[in-house]
Amino acid sequence: MKLPPFPQRLRIKHLLLITNAFILVLALLGLVFFRLWDGHLVRVTEQRLIAESVLVAEALRHELKGAGVEVTTAFATPRLELNYDVVERQKPVFPSEEVPATKPQLASAVAALADFLEDARTRDLSFTQILDASGCRAEAARKRKCLDSQPEVLRALGGEYAAVARALPESAPWWAWNVAVATALPILGSDGVTAVVHMARNSFSPFEVVWNLRWTVLLGTLACLAFTFALTHFFSRVISRPVSALTESAKWISRGEPRRPFTPDRFAPAEVHELAGALDQMTQKLTERAEYIAGFAANASHELKTPLTGIRGAVELLQEDWDSMPTEQRDRFLQNIDSDAERMQRLVSRLLELARIESSTDEVDQTPLRETIEEICNGFGEQVRIDVSQAPPTIAMSREHLETAVRNLVDNAVRHSGGKPVDLRVWHDGTRVQIAVSDRGHGISAGNLGRIFDRFFTTDRDNGGTGLGLAIVKAIADLRGGEIAVVSNSNGTTFTLAV
Repeated sequence: MKLPPFPQRLRIKHLLLITNAFILVLALLGLVFFRLWDGHLVRVTEQRLIAESVLVAEALRHELKGAGVEVTTAFATPRLELNYDVVERQKPVFPSEEVPATKPQLASAVAALADFLEDARTRDLSFTQILDASGCRAEAARKRKCLDSQPEVLRALGGEYAAVARALPESAPWWAWNVAVATALPILGSDGVTAVVHMARNSFSPFEVVWNLRWTVLLGTLACLAFTFALTHFFSRVISRPVSALTESAKWISRGEPRRPFTPDRFAPAEVHELAGALDQMTQKLTERAEYIAGFAANASHELKTPLTGIRGAVELLQEDWDSMPTEQRDRFLQNIDSDAERMQRLVSRLLELARIESSTDEVDQTPLRETIEEICNGFGEQVRIDVSQAPPTIAMSREHLETAVRNLVDNAVRHSGGKPVDLRVWHDGTRVQIAVSDRGHGISAGNLGRIFDRFFTTDRDNGGTGLGLAIVKAIADLRGGEIAVVSNSNGTTFTLAV
């Protein structure tokens, strides 16, 4: 039987997918956040270096102004993006060829700032160098280290502020992260670049910041863990709790006790709702089946008890008085035994037939309808008049079930027609095949009309009626999804089978 449709609900696979997706997204967000945070720290480092470079440039400008040299500091804005590129580390080199000497005014100004720069590097950890127009250190010495091969210095020598992220040496500790920020700020004179303030320092390490903000980070981590635990606990209860309740209900059913009512909550997965519906249907079917078997057994035992009692009583009498019993009386007792045995045989055959029909599935065969009806009615001779002119040639139904249903209806009508003819008419109403069997008997009383399809109910028991014929017809109609209707009055009774 097809289960009734359920509202659209999440299935277990969807809940697991949501959980896994949440964990994956959380990890991806962590990686993205860490990368953005690292980029932000690099940007903050560059901004700090710009501020310090401007301070050094202003101090140098002041010294040069005292020497009669007018210079200005180039405009500088942060250049490193969040997705910055890392360049290889390059060491300052001594040029193979002699480079022009540093102008005396610049060399003097740099020398005047030497203590200031050393003190700043000690306190701030920023490495500061002042380069001349050739990209070498602004010193009075002829042989000087030059940085003109480094990209940020090259751009600064062209009059433009530049910055790069440079890889740290392999000897750097792991917590120092992996980049140093270097900036080059040009100082412009009347004839172009007069000097370049070159500064470098390690970027702020994310691990260092985490340690500085360890209590805030710990609180955030605990909050994430609590949320993850709550989400896991919620999904666990959503899945395991209703399954446990259904398991307990199944145990109650297995012990033969009534099932405890259970309605899954609105958060339960669709599978749980479907399982609960299937369990309800199974319980209902088992209950109906148990009631059917109990009623069937009670009725069968009652019906079989009467002929068995008659046979046993007749046998006891024959055993006790066989020698003294007149022949006529012995024959009467033997005839009663035979009659009761025949009734038992007929009753058992009908019971088996009813049980087989109620437990079978209707085979969808194309059975010749007119031919089958005519063959059945020919066995009753002129007692049955048939009209199959409006009947379809075939019917999608098991031939055995069709013969059983029609034969029982015709046989019942013939036995109650009082010798009058029985009419059988077959037609198709556009939806179903209708088979109507009418007799001209005395009709069925109002008290018996509601019981005629019950098993073992009969008003013709003395003439061999078992009370199973109409029950078999109804079982066939139910199996086919059809129905059996009856209309009765003092002029006769009509049974209409719709299949």
